[in-house]
Amino acid sequence: MSSRNSEVIHAGIYYATGLAKTRLCVEGKVMLYRFCREYGVQHRRIGKLIVAAAKSGIAKLVALEAQAKANGVDDLLWLSGAGVRALEPALRANRALLSPSTGIVDSHALMLALRPIFSSRRNASTASAGSSIVRDRVPRPDGEPRHCRRDREPAPPAMTSPATTVAACPSRSRARKS
Repeated sequence: MSSRNSEVIHAGIYYATGLAKTRLCVEGKVMLYRFCREYGVQHRRIGKLIVAAAKSGIAKLVALEAQAKANGVDDLLWLSGAGVRALEPALRANRALLSPSTGIVDSHALMLALRPIFSSRRNASTASAGSSIVRDRVPRPDGEPRHCRRDREPAPPAMTSPATTVAACPSRSRARKS
């Protein structure tokens, strides 16, 4: 995570069932909310509306609800058009799914809260303020090292001293995207 994070706490609705990414998203969301409460990190459960503007879109919402349930997301709520307008008066929809566990987090405050935790665990991890990651070695599931190269511009001066960069490189293709 870095200061360039989207700051969205995803519910785990859209990911394919059975992937580690999906399980980690759903379980991690719960852990992240708990961590934020315990360590005073600014966050909000703002929710998310997934809208069917017309009646024809309801089937897609039904499929999405099934996907979410298969992923362990069990808090989606159905809203009528009137229910949607009660939350968002300017929004016109036939039906919608509300994901109440989708939220946002102050990623900078989160990194600051994590830094002493990382620093206190000998040889477990390193938090590095204002650093660029040039090369990272992360083992693959089969134990073989994975070599990644990640170049990015340095953090702006206002963010350099308190910012913390903690990174892993899950794959070469993902490393190139960041």
